[in-house]
Amino acid sequence: MGFEANGAGIAVDSKVMMLPKPTIAGNAGVRQNIVLSLLLVFVIGAWGSNYVITKIAVAINGPWVFNAFRYATAAALLAAWLCYQKGWRALLPVRGEFGSTVLIGLLQISVTTSSTNWALTHIDANRTILLAYSMPIWALFFGLVLSRDLVNLKSVIGVALGFGGLALFCAPWSMDWSSIDALTGSGAALLGSVAWALGAVLYRRFTWTSSLGQQIFLQLLTATVTAVLCAAAFEQRALAFDGRYVAIILYNALVPTILAFWFWAKILTLIPATTAGQFMLLSPIVGIVLGSLVLGEAMTPVLIASAALILGGALLASMKRS
Repeated sequence: MGFEANGAGIAVDSKVMMLPKPTIAGNAGVRQNIVLSLLLVFVIGAWGSNYVITKIAVAINGPWVFNAFRYATAAALLAAWLCYQKGWRALLPVRGEFGSTVLIGLLQISVTTSSTNWALTHIDANRTILLAYSMPIWALFFGLVLSRDLVNLKSVIGVALGFGGLALFCAPWSMDWSSIDALTGSGAALLGSVAWALGAVLYRRFTWTSSLGQQIFLQLLTATVTAVLCAAAFEQRALAFDGRYVAIILYNALVPTILAFWFWAKILTLIPATTAGQFMLLSPIVGIVLGSLVLGEAMTPVLIASAALILGGALLASMKRS
């Protein structure tokens, strides 16, 4: 059977078999998937590794001061860039979106990071990371309650596994219930996870006209005001600065804060919060490995078993119905 090239097709036995041409929609879909993949890789790496970096920083000046410096620096840098690009009006959200933007900033930035940073001063980074990344389980719950998302058997089993992992992680043989640090630190990490999930679900539910730059700036400004007030009220240590601390502040302001939150907001416009949380389950793996390598924190059998249940449950709960 002979063949020869013939224009856009191939002639087979004197018959022309036309080859499909790539469509504009198909190319756009491929580009969107590539962009989404790059955004996810960046956010996973930035947030997963930052628990270890933050653990070092809060040991120097405390969690409240760290957040105040981090978000004030990030808000200033983002404001300067937005004003340079589009003028000062680029800082203001569209009318009617101020309250919702502030609410998202309080939940996804202020409460989430304040709780987890405070937890880092009381418990290991590994425990903080694992509890914080139970987020997809809470996102499924809030999605059901607020958005009437469908729940299937996989979701129910996933939630059961996740809470089973949390129960194992907080069992008397793996956590000292007589320790105030262990109880308050673990509770703070869980609070951060719940706030993150609620903020993500609400962000998906709201309709946005403001640009990402406007949204992120107001969220960071909200986090800055909250952090400064908390630092003034709760921080008791004298300030200490060195080159390492300044470098951590600048890194945090740019990478895990401005860029990561910007990319996270973009991710939430492309995929549902539960699906995004599913991919974010890779972050604690990065953080736990770095916590063991850099901070020397132990990877106990209970930690590994709890991680498998929590992350596996969250993954199963986040899967779409086939």
